[in-house]
Formats: sequence, C-alpha cells, structure tokens
Amino acid sequence: MKLLDDISNVFSPEERAVPPSWKDRLREASYTSPSGTKLVFSYENVSRSRTKNTVENTFPDVNGSLIQDLGSSGRRFPIRAIFWGNNCDLEADLFEAMLFEQGIGKLSHPLYGLFDVIPFGAVTRKDDLKSKANQSIVEVQFYETLLATYPETAEDALADITAATDALNDALANDLANNLDTSSEGLLAGIKDTYDSALDTIETSLRKVSDAEALVQKQFNEIEKSINRGIDVLIRDPLNLAYQTQMLIQSPARAAESINARLESYENLAKDIFDKNDGDPYDPGFTNAEQNAYYTDDMVASGAVGGSVVAIQNTDFETKDEALGAAIQISDLFDALIKYKDDNNQSLGLIDYGDSYQALQKLVSLAIGYLISLSFNLKTEKIMVLSADRSIIDLCAELYGNVDKSLNFFIQTNEFTGSQLISLKKGDTVVYYS
Repeated sequence: MKLLDDISNVFSPEERAVPPSWKDRLREASYTSPSGTKLVFSYENVSRSRTKNTVENTFPDVNGSLIQDLGSSGRRFPIRAIFWGNNCDLEADLFEAMLFEQGIGKLSHPLYGLFDVIPFGAVTRKDDLKSKANQSIVEVQFYETLLATYPETAEDALADITAATDALNDALANDLANNLDTSSEGLLAGIKDTYDSALDTIETSLRKVSDAEALVQKQFNEIEKSINRGIDVLIRDPLNLAYQTQMLIQSPARAAESINARLESYENLAKDIFDKNDGDPYDPGFTNAEQNAYYTDDMVASGAVGGSVVAIQNTDFETKDEALGAAIQISDLFDALIKYKDDNNQSLGLIDYGDSYQALQKLVSLAIGYLISLSFNLKTEKIMVLSADRSIIDLCAELYGNVDKSLNFFIQTNEFTGSQLISLKKGDTVVYYS
C-alpha cells in the first residue's frame, strides 16, 4: 500500500482514485499552443528524461568531495505525433504552426501528465500518404519549462556587452599587473618566454580568420608588430601588456568570416593554452616562475572568451539554430576556462579574488541572454522527408517562395552535392528554415 499512500499525498482528491491498470490511466494526448489552440494527436511508444544538477567541490589536503545538490532540469519529452485520415496533412500543418508559436504551451502527455513546455530543437515532418494509409507524422521534443519570463536584455544589449567587454579587459589587465612577480631579471626572462609562446599560439589560432578581411588583417599585424617591438618594455609593464594582448585577440572577431569559423578559432586558442602542460596543472615546484606562467597564460585564455563574445556582436545571425549554437559554444568555453582556473589555483595554492571571474561571468551572461532573445525572431530549422523525387529548384521555390534569393542558402544549409543539385530522391531528408 506504500505506493498508493504516496500517490494520495501527491495528487489532488480528484486524482487519488487510481485506475487498476496503466492502460486505464492513459490520457488523451494533446498540445495547447501559447495562443490557446488545442490539437489532439495519436502517438507511439513514449519516453522522458531528466538531468540531476550537481556540482563536485574538492579541497586541498582533504580526501573526498563535497557534492552540492542544485536540483534538476525540467523533463524532456520526445513525441512522435501521428495524424490519420483525409485531413492528416492539414492537421500536421496546424500542429507545425502551433509548435513555432513563441511562448510557453501545455503538453497533455498520455502517460506522464500535464506540463508547461516549449518545443526544442528541430521539428521533423514526414508524409506517408500512400504507403501508410493517409498518415502524416511530426516528430518534436518538448522541454518542460518554468513559468518565468525569458531572459531579457536591455534596450541596447550590444552596448551593454561592449561595456562588459571593456570591464573584462580592465579586470584582466589589473589581475596581471597585481599578480606578476617582476622582482628579478630571471623572473622577467621567464615571463618573456611564456609570453612569446602565448603570442605564437595567438598567431597560429587566429591568423586564418584575421586574414579573411584586409582591414582586420592590417590591424592584427600592426598590433602584433607593436607588441613584438616593445616586448622588453611591456613585460615590465603588465597592465599595458594585457591591454594590448586583448586588442590583438579581439581584432579577428570582426573579420568577414563565418561565426562558426571565428568561434572555433577562439576555442582552439583556449584549448592550446589549456593543453600546454599536456592538460596537467602548473607544477608548484618553482613557485614564482610557475605562478607567472599561469597568470600570463590565464590572461590569454580568458581573452579567448572575450574574443568569442566580440565575434557574436559582429555577426548578423540568420537562423535560430545558429544563434543558440553560438550561445552553447560560448557557455562551454567559459565552463572549460573556469575548470582550468580552478585546477591551477588549487595546484599552485593561489587565492582567486574573483575580479576577472566576475567580469567574465557578467559578459558571458549578457552574451547568452542576447543570443537567446535574438533567436526568438530568427528562422527556425525544420526537417522534411521527401515523399517523392523533387527538383531542387522547385522545392526551394515551394519552401522559400523564391529561388533567386534563397537557392544558395538552401544548398549551403543542406550541403547538397553532385546529383542532388539536379534531383532529390524520395526518402531524402531536407532541412529548411522559416
């Protein structure tokens, strides 16, 4: 009776009468869109998933870990909605339109209950009008969401991000100036060696994107030459060294190269710094020299995060997936940087007072909020499985309403090659945006 007792504590009085079988407990499957439109659908096997949010904390000279319980994510429900009969195509059209309304809808799940949800990711449509007896299928994944407003950005979000980038540059320069030990010629020589290596890494990682635009290439070269010419003076002036380094790192972010290429270049820059000691933390055996090396490299790796944000500021995003993908890349890079900082602070016995961390966190939060808000008004990816052979030109005209403006975009986003440029075959999967 324990299960029934637990159920009686969770559910309302009207829900406490438990039917004898799972079949009797099934509900009508439906989705109600943000505008209030409700549509019932058939379904196949169902599932759900959820992530437990935890953080592991370790401490010097303490065996074991302290695990923080941060709750859990919302539930995720993959749904394969099936529409039958003479109007199956029209019902599937309506369902697709409902899924792309902005805002929070309600999913009445046949087995798990009623949830506030947002459709997440790609929506796939397949029409089996002949082989499967007038059947249209729409596949979508619903994410349970809190009934809170979306992250809002200020009226001039890009201006706020620019201010936060300037604040990060200030924090990184102050951190380097306050932490480097320049008290001896031997330590200065070590700083110069570390910085020369970091400068080579910047050159290797960012050269390709900087060369994509003549003006950016010229600026990148001039800053690099200025640093090289004055390096003997700059290592004695860490504040100015850090500022010039950030200008060098951020300049390729404005190049006329794809956002994916620019973000990848900054990921490579940070990764090369992270992997400098084969991924191991700095050795505390030569304390001052190793600390100097870490602080110099950390300034460069942190700059890679700043450069990523400058890159998204200088991008005209076309699709929702492109904007959200950039948000994920920046978030992942920030997480990797924080792990790098934590590992090395622990290994070297350093105390991080958090000035640059707070500036980084604010900048990344503003950037992700901007990208999420921006994504609401961008084209959304849809997936179609062709039910017959189609001409690429005819299909482009049907999906986008024109050919001249959209054909290249249609080809690039699907990576069509060879015979596909002439004819697409029944069963091919096509991506389009609307």
